[in-house]
Amino acid sequence: AAGTLKLGAPPGFARHVLMPMLPEFNRRHPDIRIEMRNSGSVVDMHLSGADLHFRIGPVADSSLVVRPLARLRFGVYASPGYLARHGIPASPEQLRAHRTLVHKSPRSSTIAPWDQWTYERDGVEGAVQVGHHLVTDDREALLEAAIAGAGLFRMGMFSPALLSSGRLVRVLEQWQWPGAPALSMLYRRMPRVPRRIAVFMAFAEEAV
Repeated sequence: AAGTLKLGAPPGFARHVLMPMLPEFNRRHPDIRIEMRNSGSVVDMHLSGADLHFRIGPVADSSLVVRPLARLRFGVYASPGYLARHGIPASPEQLRAHRTLVHKSPRSSTIAPWDQWTYERDGVEGAVQVGHHLVTDDREALLEAAIAGAGLFRMGMFSPALLSSGRLVRVLEQWQWPGAPALSMLYRRMPRVPRRIAVFMAFAEEAV
């Protein structure tokens, strides 16, 4: 496999999943050059002419092949410093009394429904409306704020190292937090998928 491979990927997925594995990909396929653009937008894929695009969320463009890669799993997290100062919530309803950080879609002009955190336990479902102490569509910025102790947040965690290092702690582990989006690989319909794209898709599955 050889040539230039143009990729588009959301920054968090690129930084925490793809990039750490890239040296191994380079070892296997030294003749493939990679150009990566940080983006989760299908429009950006068309504008940049990307060969392969990683997308979190639904895809409405029927001209593309959508290959499912994974489904994110939401959890609720905070820094040890924040929990030491404000206490650990014992139930989802107690989130109302905490400082909460809301990650919303960059394509949404409103905070709702991102401030409605749905939960489930033993077949019983509910939802809690959390506060708006910090709202951002920048996932990496929200992570940095949380690590610094700004509050609790709900997110699909790409980086196990943030947990194993103790920089973040998962809370309310007895509850499930449904509604997390799917992660997919997108490419254009063509009679035959070029080998440079095929080998990177296989690599991405392994990385995940």
